[in-house]
Amino acid sequence: MAQILYGKPVAQEIRQETAAAASEHRKAGRSPGLAIVRLGERNDDLAYEQRVLKNCGEAGIEAVVHAMPQTAETPEVIDLLEDLNHREEVNGILVFRPLPS
Repeated sequence: MAQILYGKPVAQEIRQETAAAASEHRKAGRSPGLAIVRLGERNDDLAYEQRVLKNCGEAGIEAVVHAMPQTAETPEVIDLLEDLNHREEVNGILVFRPLPS
């Protein structure tokens, strides 16, 4: 027999587990951080960005947006990613896709 799966309770459990893990990191003196890299201002990217920021805030994760113009050249983007990769306060980098050509 088929079983109906509900995503909302699973998502809530994941949020709670993430918030607890972030709290443990803060107690240990490490503040979890996410860098968000966005090129341009597509409406769907902006909506997703707001949701990510909200979720991070609820979980106690510092999220910082690094918005670049859609016309940014590849070396500029790589430089930013390399810089973020070496920052102690950044534990993850979210790059929005698709990237402009």
